Amino acid sequence: MRRLRLAAVLLAALLGPLARAHARSAPPNPYPGYMSTTYADPAHWLCRPDLDDVCDHGLDATAVAPNGGTRIHRFKPAVTR
Repeated sequence: MRRLRLAAVLLAALLGPLARAHARSAPPNPYPGYMSTTYADPAHWLCRPDLDDVCDHGLDATAVAPNGGTRIHRFKPAVTR
């Protein structure tokens, strides 16, 4: 159980920067002319790349050690080249 929790925390810490990088540049629509009726409504989104929302803040992660100790990993944005 502890390994699963630790794995989840580490996965969140690794995916946080990727999610933020993805939010900065939306991928092109692979189906030109198609618009999803489900995703066209802004109310259906938790995070949107064109808005300053919950996915743009508070991206620090807490790692839980096997002995129950915790350590906060501060979010650092990736360096763009």
